[in-house]
Amino acid sequence: MKNMNALTKKQKDTTQNTFKSRLSDCLKRRRMQKDYSLEDVAAFLLTSKSTIDRYEGAASIPSEMLPLFAICYEMSISEMMDTCDVDGLTKGFRGLVKIASKAQRRKGQRKQMVIAEKERKRLVTKVYEIDGKLVSEDVEESPDMAERKSFREMCRDGSFDIGYVVPFTDEEFAAYIQTEYPEKVSLLSCAARLIKYSDAVSGKDTMNTMITNFIFDEFIINKLIDNPDDIDAKRAYMYYKSLLETYDKDCGDLDGFNGTGTPDL
Repeated sequence: MKNMNALTKKQKDTTQNTFKSRLSDCLKRRRMQKDYSLEDVAAFLLTSKSTIDRYEGAASIPSEMLPLFAICYEMSISEMMDTCDVDGLTKGFRGLVKIASKAQRRKGQRKQMVIAEKERKRLVTKVYEIDGKLVSEDVEESPDMAERKSFREMCRDGSFDIGYVVPFTDEEFAAYIQTEYPEKVSLLSCAARLIKYSDAVSGKDTMNTMITNFIFDEFIINKLIDNPDDIDAKRAYMYYKSLLETYDKDCGDLDGFNGTGTPDL
């Protein structure tokens, strides 16, 4: 037998109770999103209203019921598990932020680039016709709009300033994702897993940047663009921005990262 440290009774009970509570919350939240009553679900699953009520009250749910709930709520069992795994959700997101931060640093010291852009001057020659004569003049021209950062780019690199807003905690961010994007929760874990196993892929840096940008757009930036006054969207952005700033400041591993630059899953 391998040398393994057995769980204590308290660890076992806490883990089981936490999982049951989160699974029950997931099923109840999904039922309400579908606008199903307890009677509707009970009739579909050929059981009683009181049984469904018990399941949503953190009672133990038989494993054979999970695929039936999956059919009823049009979600996979893996989506249920992802929704229950709050720690895994936030750890996966932190891992993606670390990868994005490293990519931004590879582009070459973001702050210095912004300063250099502001200080850079470009002279162009303008030609005018005055009284039938061509006259040339060297004038200073500001950078083209195409060279300036878009709102989306500023959000991605954390340089957009929305003023002082208290960021979400890990637990609050997980709850926000589960409530606001219930059908997209699995995207987060899938993206983290895809990046984790992409080390042998040619052009992995480009692929990783595309993946992280997509995730940040879907879960953070799009809502901030569509609803700039939404307080939850602002708090989600500040949570993301604080992770970027923490990594930039410490230049080290955040909780949930391994030494390879990929999320621990």
